[in-house]
This record gives sequence, structure tokens and C-alpha cells, in this order.
Amino acid sequence: MSARLLVAGVGNIFLADDAFGPGVIRAPDRRPLPAEVRVRDFGIRGMDLAYELLDGYDTVVLVDAAVRGHRAGTLSLIEPDLPVGTAGAAPPEAHASARECGTRSSGPSRPCTPWFPCCSPTRGPRLC
Repeated sequence: MSARLLVAGVGNIFLADDAFGPGVIRAPDRRPLPAEVRVRDFGIRGMDLAYELLDGYDTVVLVDAAVRGHRAGTLSLIEPDLPVGTAGAAPPEAHASARECGTRSSGPSRPCTPWFPCCSPTRGPRLC
């Protein structure tokens, strides 16, 4: 069985820089991807993301904007064991689920590697 990868863009497209996650995952839209890779825009649907994580991925990448005290445009990686301070698009439940992303709704659990790359926004969330 091949390793399964989920790349999830999270963020609100109507709130300034918070659309970073959905914007990033649009890039591979026109490129062919291996069958075991799923790229999806979850936007602000944190519960949909939480349920998707139950599907048993080997690696999950949640792409989001996050105010982390860095200069605007700075890319960083949030370590899964640290408190997650995202811009609010994915609720804490979804981030907690990502830590247990190897748990399957059917079948045995297996280890999973979560990644939380994020970008520091130029301004805080506001309506466009």
C-alpha cells in the first residue's frame, strides 16, 4: 500500500491575507498528481477537514496564514506539539485531529506525520 498525502488549504478568502492556504493549494490544480496525493481547499470548513483526517493519511500538510510575530511574507513551520496560533480558519479540533491523522474511521490506526507551514500576513484579518 502506498503512502497517502493530504495537502489542505485552510483560510477565509474574504479576510485579507487569510486566503493564503486556499491560494497555495490552487497552484497544483493543473498539474497531474499521483493517485495517493489529495490536494483540497477546505477554506473555513474545519469540521470537514476533521472528518477528512479520519481517512487515514500518512502525511497531512495544513497550509494557513498565521500571525507569529514575523515580518509579513515570512514562511514558517508550526511544530505539532506547540500551541497552534493560526488566523482562525481551522478550529483547534481540526489541528488536534491532524496530530492523530493516522486514526482511521475503519481499519487499524497507523502513524501519521502532520506539517503546518504558514505565512505571516501583511495585515490582520478584515473584510475585503
